[in-house]
Amino acid sequence: GHRITFASANDRVAGICIIAPSYNPHSHHDDWALCLLERRVREGTITFERVDIETLPPVGTRVALTGYGCAFEGGGIDGHLRIGFSTIVSRPPPTEFRHDPSAIYSRSNVGQGEAYLCPGDSGGPLFVMGDDAAGPRYIVGVNSRTTYRYGVSIFAALAAPAGAQFVRNFIDMTG
Repeated sequence: GHRITFASANDRVAGICIIAPSYNPHSHHDDWALCLLERRVREGTITFERVDIETLPPVGTRVALTGYGCAFEGGGIDGHLRIGFSTIVSRPPPTEFRHDPSAIYSRSNVGQGEAYLCPGDSGGPLFVMGDDAAGPRYIVGVNSRTTYRYGVSIFAALAAPAGAQFVRNFIDMTG
């Protein structure tokens, strides 16, 4: 029942969003939401990505993080979209974190120019992309949470059983 408005160039589209019923606000497990738009978006207004609910990115996969959060620990949110890269690390999670069956983890070396999530990035897409930046992008997760101390970003995996089921139920419900 949450309302949202998407804006792109000269177009604005409103939508109603639902949060995954399995979302846990204390642990942030199953951190997904989907929105049904009030009308079709004009072709060319918004670039469409492929949402992948079938494939968990394997360890070692280079992923693109995006968001409007801060640029450094303790930094403010300035409204600028940032894109950076990181690498998926093993599941189960690094030992510093409790087990989350719906999570994908990346560990970044900021000194090497890699990115990690920052407060304000939550809800944005996690992409797997080919070597061609203009090529297809696959949304494999949703920005969920971060820890600066370990350089770890945590994403809600769309191909986790609960994530894939949430997406399928949304499609069935909205037609």
